[in-house]
Amino acid sequence: MKNTLSIYGSHDAGAVFINSAGELKILEYERFVKKRYAMYSSKFDHRKSDIGTDQTSREKFIEYIKSQCNANNIKTILYNELVQSDLDYLKTQFSNAEFKLCGHHMAHAASGYFTSKFNKAIIFSIDGGGIDHGTVGYTKVFSGDQTKIELLDTPNINLGVAYGRIGCPISEINPGPDSNKDSLVYAGKVMGLCAYGNIRQEWVSSFKRYYYHQDLNKLGKDINLNLSFNALNDQESFDLAATSQYVFEEVFFNVFWRKIKNNNLDVILVGGCALNVLLNQRLSEELEKIGKKLFVPSNPNDSGLSL
Repeated sequence: MKNTLSIYGSHDAGAVFINSAGELKILEYERFVKKRYAMYSSKFDHRKSDIGTDQTSREKFIEYIKSQCNANNIKTILYNELVQSDLDYLKTQFSNAEFKLCGHHMAHAASGYFTSKFNKAIIFSIDGGGIDHGTVGYTKVFSGDQTKIELLDTPNINLGVAYGRIGCPISEINPGPDSNKDSLVYAGKVMGLCAYGNIRQEWVSSFKRYYYHQDLNKLGKDINLNLSFNALNDQESFDLAATSQYVFEEVFFNVFWRKIKNNNLDVILVGGCALNVLLNQRLSEELEKIGKKLFVPSNPNDSGLSL
């Protein structure tokens, strides 16, 4: 993998390059342009007022990378979420490189497996969605064995979007500049806010259905709450967050625990949902009971994709 550059172009964009000595450098694009969740690809130029960027910023970013490595030595460029105009520009800057598309969830799986100390493991990549060779995927299960990662399953569940969307009606959470409905700031804020709430048992069955249909209006009718934008406050907000966290964990275990026990392997969790430390703690405790371990990399979300 020496003399390799990788670039991920959507939110939490970043680049990683490995020089001829095998030294690794990781660059988060948001730190370079000073915009949270910054996007590198020109695909998002229409959103440059919030989390997008522009050609000038991209060019400066690439110039910085070139100042840190010899562009002529870069032999391979791995990429995801770049459009043709991005690739055309990069080809003028790295003329000796071969370009290879890498799937979103495979990149997540690799970032976890190859930074773990496990020889064999089952890997769960769970998030709000990413492009795998033209198709959006939300949940994928892999096996890692020595130098090989293989896809095992693609469960039909989207935990990431369902969890984050719960922040939309909670007035105590200010959405990020990216959107009101599916703001990237929601998930982390909901996780923190749930500590103030109580699990409403009368809501649980409706929430379990919600985690499959993901329709806030339908959930609101089922639990008799107005779940439109910023409609809730105080204890109702807190209880909504707490109940959602509880059901999020329950659905995870209902979907994946049997697969974990049947494979009898250590577990790696990656993707944006791996930032949920409450789930991670519970999973780690349950794995310990059956003599297995959990590994979550330090950057399991999209900021780790280029790595």
